[in-house]
Amino acid sequence: MVPVKDLIEKIKSVVRGSMYEVAKLLDFLTNGFIRPWHITILSLVGHVFVMLALTEGLFVDAAILLAGFGLMDALDGAIAKYQGSASNSGMLLDSSTDRLKEALIYAGLAYYFAEADDPISVIVSVVALGASFAVSYVKAKGEAALLEQEKQSKEKRTSDTNREFQSGVFGYEVRMVILFVALLADAPAIGVLLVASGALSTFIIRFGDISRRLDGKS
Repeated sequence: MVPVKDLIEKIKSVVRGSMYEVAKLLDFLTNGFIRPWHITILSLVGHVFVMLALTEGLFVDAAILLAGFGLMDALDGAIAKYQGSASNSGMLLDSSTDRLKEALIYAGLAYYFAEADDPISVIVSVVALGASFAVSYVKAKGEAALLEQEKQSKEKRTSDTNREFQSGVFGYEVRMVILFVALLADAPAIGVLLVASGALSTFIIRFGDISRRLDGKS
């Protein structure tokens, strides 16, 4: 049986490959006018419409928008790779806007649950958002701490460090897929509960892995 994490990586690889072909076509059609940051910002703006659909309880519409604008997360990277314009600033923009997108999504859900007089789901939505942020934060902080710890050594490459702390399966893409399925199934409360619990477990796993690494125990 294929481990869940390996399966996720295979799916991500297929999506990235498909988006690379789309990137080549888009670059050709626009004569190189479209840049990666254009796609990144468009995806962020699109998530405003996802939020608005969620506030109205239009879950299927929100799911479709989420899928469409979510694929742009792979497209901007594919365009950067094809155009040879990948940069640290682009990576920062992409990561930062991902957090803003999640804030928009959970804000929309929290508003809907509040209007539906479901305070428990409002709380779970906030926890899901906080846990999602914590997953990304602990990875970034761990990478920074490890680089600081090993800055005397020139043997460690930054690209290796960026892949160092990815334990747990509830990364950004998985969280978005869970919300997508939950919205299609008209079960947003179950979706945010799954994300909250999964993200919290991923945070704990990553925190433990990073702590052990920084303490020199692994």
